[in-house]
Amino acid sequence: MSRPLFSSTAIRRLSQPQTCRLFSTSRPALRLSAFSGGEVVPRRPNTVASSAAPFKHSAPQSSTSRYIRQQNACFSSSPIRSATKVTQNPRTGDDGQSLMIGISPRAVERLREITDPTSSPSAIKEENPYHHLRITVTSGGCHGFQYMMSLEGASKIDPEEDTVFEGEADEAATESAGEAKVVMDEPSLELLHGSTVDYTTELIGSQFKIVDNPRATSNCGCGTSFDDNATNATSLAMIGQIYVEKLSPKPAPANPPLPIIFIAGMAQTGTNFLDTPDGRPGWASYFISKGHTVYLSDQPERGRSFWFSGQGSMGYIGSPNSVSDIFTDVANNGNQWPQAKLHTQWPGTGRIGDSTFDAFYRSQVQFQTDHLISEEQNAQAYSALVDLVGDCYIISHSQAGAYSWRVGDMRPDLVKGIVQLEPSGPPFTFRPPFGNDPAFAFGLTDLEIGYEPSAGKNAENMETTIESAIDADHDECIMQKSPAKQLTNLAKIPELVVTGEASFHAPYDYCTVKYLKQVGVDVEHADLGKEGIHGNGHMFFMEKNNLEIADRVYKWLKKH
Repeated sequence: MSRPLFSSTAIRRLSQPQTCRLFSTSRPALRLSAFSGGEVVPRRPNTVASSAAPFKHSAPQSSTSRYIRQQNACFSSSPIRSATKVTQNPRTGDDGQSLMIGISPRAVERLREITDPTSSPSAIKEENPYHHLRITVTSGGCHGFQYMMSLEGASKIDPEEDTVFEGEADEAATESAGEAKVVMDEPSLELLHGSTVDYTTELIGSQFKIVDNPRATSNCGCGTSFDDNATNATSLAMIGQIYVEKLSPKPAPANPPLPIIFIAGMAQTGTNFLDTPDGRPGWASYFISKGHTVYLSDQPERGRSFWFSGQGSMGYIGSPNSVSDIFTDVANNGNQWPQAKLHTQWPGTGRIGDSTFDAFYRSQVQFQTDHLISEEQNAQAYSALVDLVGDCYIISHSQAGAYSWRVGDMRPDLVKGIVQLEPSGPPFTFRPPFGNDPAFAFGLTDLEIGYEPSAGKNAENMETTIESAIDADHDECIMQKSPAKQLTNLAKIPELVVTGEASFHAPYDYCTVKYLKQVGVDVEHADLGKEGIHGNGHMFFMEKNNLEIADRVYKWLKKH
């Protein structure tokens, strides 16, 4: 199949704004700007999104707040400054004033001694000659920011990112052939401009330190931590945003079908649907060829979407062998589930060393392991995306099943159809290969969803019963006791559940379909093996017959 032409349009970042402690990185962060209704949204080239909930924010941002900060400190009595000049990459602030630091005479003298190549060279110094002092600011310490100082060789200076300062020696200073150079990256300089680098000798030792930092409103006795409460800094961070890429047919059809929002599963990104690991056209190309605009996205705290380390924890995909056993070489996994032996559609061996498997495994990324945080952030972010897109379909995979159900419940008048590619489940429990522990307290989701009558804030009103499996190759189902509470919002949205013949979902997806019918949802089950589409595992949209399955989905969308 030839790849259709399409245009790519990046839109704003979707986010669920929340108040957090200020955080840091060595690269520029999102600029925050005022938005109607007291909301704020990040503005950044080639990224997506919108904000959902209003929250307080600080005064308009100067260049300092464009960056998420790095290490630095404060305090001490004011030393005398020597003349300091910029020898590489002078910087200016938003007010046009030069961003400068001072270097005290005693710091100049000590740096010249340390960098003097002729002064009593030790074995270590010959192997690793010092050229400058680097100062970097990061978040942390006991007051929010901390600074780190290190002596480095000349090769460590980045000609584009670093600003280099040099202090001039006092006339009375000791003769030395060294140089008094201090190096900072731009985010660190924005936090420290106006400060002085000093060198002090105390009973417990000697050290370089930062003094007279005009932005430091408090500090601690360790000498390496400070609090920045300048009016142009913010104590808020944007979290929960998602990266979204919009791909449109070119030329645009006269009467285009509804756009499609794709949501990938655990440890995956929007690239799942762009191409296959062996380079064939993916589902994005297929649906664009049918006239759909598609939105590919990375979940909050996933891939190209910002990770905030102050909440939850970061998880990673399993070992190559475990990924092979569950996803790509299922037929050789020791019959972990009855249908596994039917797997034939993964391109290549599905094992490490095979180029297709290696490409797939390299695409795995970090993910938020706290399922409650993840579900809420995804529900809010994708609801915000639906608000931007308008009437649309959602195609979600695996873990993201719960998220599309939440979005459908929150936006029942905009979501016109949900395609669940082996959705999270089955209701109320995990199943092998992920154990048999209770899960999904609300049946389909971990967090509250709109039942009538109410299931209660913590699902305390849910009553369940176990129904026997249909045969030895399938699992028993957990259902609601009769009369079942109804999902009245989801009942407005038609759904298609797609199940691969050889997947670990094959034993239990029928339970999910049965439950959806019980709670009032108009759902169709595309059990691929029974429809003559054979040999597929959990990642069937990447497998050799991926476009045959896409065509099955397309035919359903055309009817809805």
